[in-house]
Amino acid sequence: MLALCGAACAQAGVSNKPDRATISTIDYVVRLESRLDRAHVRACMQGGSFRELVPTRFESRELLATPTVSGVASTVVLDREGCARYVLDLDHAAATSAGLRRFGRAVLLPPDLWLWAPPGTSSEARLRVAIELPNGTKASLPWRYEHGRPALVDASVLRWRSHALFGEFTLERFVAASCEIELALVDGLHDASLGGIRRWLASAVETVALVYAGEFPVPRIHVIVVPTGAHGGSVQFGILARGGGPSVLLFVDSDVDDADLPGEWVAVHELVHVTMPFISLEDAWLSEGIASYYAEVLRTRAGFRSPRDGWHELVTAFERGRADGTGESLRIQTRTMHETGSYQRVYWAGAALAFMFDVNLRSRSRGRLDLDHAMRHLTRCCRTRARMSSARELLGEIDRFAGGRLFGDLASRHLDESSFPDVEVVLQRLGVRRTSQGVVLDDTTPDATIRRAIMGDEPSDPVDSTAHGNR
Repeated sequence: MLALCGAACAQAGVSNKPDRATISTIDYVVRLESRLDRAHVRACMQGGSFRELVPTRFESRELLATPTVSGVASTVVLDREGCARYVLDLDHAAATSAGLRRFGRAVLLPPDLWLWAPPGTSSEARLRVAIELPNGTKASLPWRYEHGRPALVDASVLRWRSHALFGEFTLERFVAASCEIELALVDGLHDASLGGIRRWLASAVETVALVYAGEFPVPRIHVIVVPTGAHGGSVQFGILARGGGPSVLLFVDSDVDDADLPGEWVAVHELVHVTMPFISLEDAWLSEGIASYYAEVLRTRAGFRSPRDGWHELVTAFERGRADGTGESLRIQTRTMHETGSYQRVYWAGAALAFMFDVNLRSRSRGRLDLDHAMRHLTRCCRTRARMSSARELLGEIDRFAGGRLFGDLASRHLDESSFPDVEVVLQRLGVRRTSQGVVLDDTTPDATIRRAIMGDEPSDPVDSTAHGNR
């Protein structure tokens, strides 16, 4: 099952121009009622000359439970001290598409629903958020929460989607590959243990950290794990949100057990996204392609399967991508995939381009550079930008780093083509051949050393010249 970032990663923030001056600080105090059905918010401004607060998400405009002086249902007027109070009806949010969901005694309540702000609030504004909870209630957020104490929160929470969990659930913090992981585990797993969930997430972080010399490049990640019912024991899908800090929502089968989790696809895929810049949704072929390619490569490098099995899975995924789609170009299918469902085509065509670039860069540099090096460069230059980056920008960064227009030219040749990228010639050069018995590895081909560097070393199969016709 492919992990979806899609609309959950869409930019949502305030788009209006500022009234008069750029605000410097917003202090929020948020109090939740005992049934977690209402949120009482007090917001005070420092700096700037603003008159009102507006919702940072379109959907939350309908949640306002307090009358407004302005008479406009989607704004809250500030008083003379620069403060405003408003109440949000969370039960109403649960009945709409606003993103609030209840799981037993826990509620998924995105901060971008309840943090309203003046129009055009700067990405450099300081946000201080204090949350008051009912007795016996926990909170797990993209930032580290301490009861009653204000936390300094990145202003991205006003622009981008976010995840937060309130209520009764298991809360754990631990470290893997130099990254603090905050785990919020909703009740409902039948067989998997807390230790098993921790080992799964730690191993996924360590797997992605292989790209970064063993150290995960993001200091903290927030993970919410939600059981979804008994469907066969797997991880169904994940959603990454970036507002206020990286937060990953993972939906797992309630009958999953500890042995099913380490080395699975979804967590690795989402965590690769966490390490990357936020890429424009219309260029999702790049972000989803790189994350999908690495989800196959890194799980093999980490030893969860043999290199032969890794190549088999990658080749099979390329075949799924080739068979999917609407017949339009990759550029158009990327923009329409949420309407058409062409996820396989977009993800695996993007992965094919990442694979071809990786091979070309390794070959051109005689093994001195590869996609791992390019990813480290992107993380250093662009991951913490306060805006989304276009594929054109990031491909330019990669090509400048690589010393030539390798990825840019590759993308230009394929983005407006309706056919799937031709990976067959590249696979043949690497010595990866499909036969009626499965994938065969051949060490006698020109780029067999590149193949071994990508997935890891494994003795080649006996060369059978008749097998070439069975691809």
